[in-house]
Amino acid sequence: MDTKELAAKKPHLQDAVRFYEKVLNFLELAEKYKYAPSKEETTYKSDVAEVLLNDLASSLKIPQENIQPLKEALLFGRIDFRRLPLNEIPSFQSPYHEDELASILYILGMPFLHWYAEASGINTAGWENGKCPVCGATPSFAVMKKEDKKTLFCSFCGTKGTWRRIGCPSCMEINGSKIEILEAENEESIRLELCSTCKCYIKAADEKLLTDSTSYLLDLISLPLDIVAQQKGFKRLSPNPLGLKNLV
Repeated sequence: MDTKELAAKKPHLQDAVRFYEKVLNFLELAEKYKYAPSKEETTYKSDVAEVLLNDLASSLKIPQENIQPLKEALLFGRIDFRRLPLNEIPSFQSPYHEDELASILYILGMPFLHWYAEASGINTAGWENGKCPVCGATPSFAVMKKEDKKTLFCSFCGTKGTWRRIGCPSCMEINGSKIEILEAENEESIRLELCSTCKCYIKAADEKLLTDSTSYLLDLISLPLDIVAQQKGFKRLSPNPLGLKNLV
C-alpha cells in the first residue's frame, strides 16, 4: 500500500497522508547528500546542513523567516540530533511551540540518524532493555508473529530488533496483567498494548501487514488508536512518522 491508496481507503487520514508525502519528499531529497557520520558527530556537516534546511523548508512549505532561527541554531552547533531520541529538545528562540519544534527537528534529523545507524556497525538484532541500541529511543511501534517475540522499530534511526513478546519497553514491566490490549474495530491486525505501570503504550501490528506496507504507514493507519489511548491518559514515547507524539 502506498500513500495514495491509503488516502483513498481512509479519507479521515487524508491530511495526515498529505503531510507525510511532504516528509517523504524531503527524505528523498536528502539522499543526494548521504554520507557516513562518525561516532563523534552529533549533527550534519555545515555544507549539508544548510542545503537540507532549504530542502525542508521547500518540502514542508515553511516560510524562510521561520527557518532562519533553525539555521542559526544548526550552524552554531546548538542542535544535537543524537539527543533527540532521548527526548532532549534543544532550547533556542524560534516561532514554534515546543511540540511543533520537536516535530520539525525529528523530520530534519531523520536522515542524519538513519545514516548514523547504517554506519555505526552496532548489532541491532536483540534489544535487551527495550531501547534502540543505536540511538537509545524507546519504541512506540512493533510487529508480531504468532507465538513469537516482538520486533521493535525505532522511528528515529529506522533500526529494528527483537524483544520479548509480552511486556512494556518503556518501564520493562513484564507482568501480563499490567498490560491491557486495545484493538480497533476496523483494524483487527493492529492493536495497542497499554501499560498500567508507567501509563505508556506501544502499537503492535501483525507481521503479515508488512508484505505490502511499511512500519511508518502502519503507524499512520492506526492514528485513531493513538487518540483513544491518549484520551485514556496513556502516552507514546517516540514520534509517529509526522513527528508527533501528542494527538489530543
